[in-house]
Amino acid sequence: MMKRTHKKEHNISVIKLFDDVAKHCKSKRAKVVLKNIIKRPEMALLTSMSGVLSHYLDVKQDEVNILVYQAKNKDIIDHGRWLVLIAYLLKNPDLSINVWLNPVNDSEDDVTNLRPLVDFIIDNFHQGKVKTHLVKGSFKELVDHIGMDKLDLIYNHNPTIQDHNTFESRESLHQCIKNGVRYVIAESTPVTLLFKLAIFEVWGISTSDGIYNNPYFVTLQKGVSSQYRYMGHAISLDTIIDEQPELIDADTHSLLDTMANSIIQCVNVGENLHQTPKKAGSIVNIFSNAEFNTHTNVFKCSHSGDTVTIKLDDVADFPSEAPTTEISLDVARVSWGLVIYARYLTELSRVKTLRKKAVV
Repeated sequence: MMKRTHKKEHNISVIKLFDDVAKHCKSKRAKVVLKNIIKRPEMALLTSMSGVLSHYLDVKQDEVNILVYQAKNKDIIDHGRWLVLIAYLLKNPDLSINVWLNPVNDSEDDVTNLRPLVDFIIDNFHQGKVKTHLVKGSFKELVDHIGMDKLDLIYNHNPTIQDHNTFESRESLHQCIKNGVRYVIAESTPVTLLFKLAIFEVWGISTSDGIYNNPYFVTLQKGVSSQYRYMGHAISLDTIIDEQPELIDADTHSLLDTMANSIIQCVNVGENLHQTPKKAGSIVNIFSNAEFNTHTNVFKCSHSGDTVTIKLDDVADFPSEAPTTEISLDVARVSWGLVIYARYLTELSRVKTLRKKAVV
C-alpha cells in the first residue's frame, strides 16, 4: 500500500462507505482489517472511481456493464476489483458488476497488499458477481466486443486528444451517445475537467448536465502528493452538438497543447483551479492570483508576494454567450483564460530574456 505522505482531514464519505462494507462482511478478520485501513487518505484511490460511476447508474439495475476506456494505472488497482464498492453505494449487495478495463499504453495492474481482502469480500459475500477483464483494442472494437446494447456506461478518467481522433472512433462515440450510453469523463478540478470537455466539443459532443462533485476523493491542493489528486469532478456526456465535426488538426492540437501547458504552470505555482473565470466590470478574474483588465489590456499575476503586470494586445473578447449547451459558456471561458495565461507566460519569458541580454 502507498505510504501516507501528508496530514489531511479524513474523508468522512470514504470512512462511512467502508463502514458499510464492514457491516456486510461476516468475517471478524475482514472487519478488523477494514477498521485499520479506512482512515488512510490513500483509500480514496480505491473508492473514487466507484463514487463517480455509481452516481450515473440506476439503483434499480440488477446488472451493470462498464467500459473503462484508456485506463491509467490507478484506474486498475487490484485488477479493478474495488469496483465492488458500486454495490454498496447503490445499496444493492446482489448487484452483478461486469467491467472491461482497457489499459492505456499497456499500463499494468497496480496490485496492492489489499488485493487478498477485496478478493475475499467478493468471493464470500458477492458470490462471484463482480467480474473484471483487461481488454485491448480500438474504441470501436471494444464497443463491438461488449455490445452497444449491453453497455451502460463508458468511463474515461483524464481523457486525451488522441482518444477519439480518428473518424472510426468518433463515429462510434457518436453512436454510443445516440444509443443512450453514458460517457463519463473525470478530472481533479473543474477547470481541468472543462478543458477536457473542450476537446470533446471539437469532436461534436457535449453535455446537458452539470459538473458532479465526487465526495469519494482527496482534493487537488498544493503540497498534496500527486497520487492523491484523483477524480474530484465528473461530467456525463449526453449531447451531440455537431453531427459532422472535424478531427483535431495540427493547429487545434497546438492550441490545446498550449492550454494544457498553462494548466501545468498553474498547478506548479498553486493556482486555485476550482473556480472558472468570472468578469466584474472591466476585470476578469481568471484564477485566484491572475486577472485581466479588458479596458487597459493589462494582465496582472501575483505569486509568493511578487506581482507582475504585462500588457497584452489583440486579446479576444471575454465569452458572454453559450455557443451551444449551457455549460459550453464555462468551457469557452476556461479556454479563453488558459490562452490568456499562455500569452502571459510567453511575454514574461520574452521580457526576462531581453533583460538578461541588456545586463550582458
